[in-house]
Amino acid sequence: MKTSELLKLTPEELAKTQFKELKKETIKRLSEIVELLKNTHKDFQDQLNKYTDSSPAGDGMGCDNSFISFSDILEVTDDRGTDFKDVLERLDVLQKIAYKGEKQ
Repeated sequence: MKTSELLKLTPEELAKTQFKELKKETIKRLSEIVELLKNTHKDFQDQLNKYTDSSPAGDGMGCDNSFISFSDILEVTDDRGTDFKDVLERLDVLQKIAYKGEKQ
């Protein structure tokens, strides 16, 4: 999208565009993982690893918590990685802005 087109958007239109794109990319990521799970083969874990990340368990003993990462889709301000909860929180905020005043 050109800068001039982007700047013509209202905050609500911009939020709606971001909401739809984030929702689309989230569904795509989850669908890819579902397909990997359905089509299990010998390289299953290696292929699945590209969608996961680890988070320290808080006990100083390594990275015990694995999660589906969305860091390449949505950046958060800390270095802990972006998980599904972060995506849901952003979708909620965008939806409230995008559809403010509309019945949902």
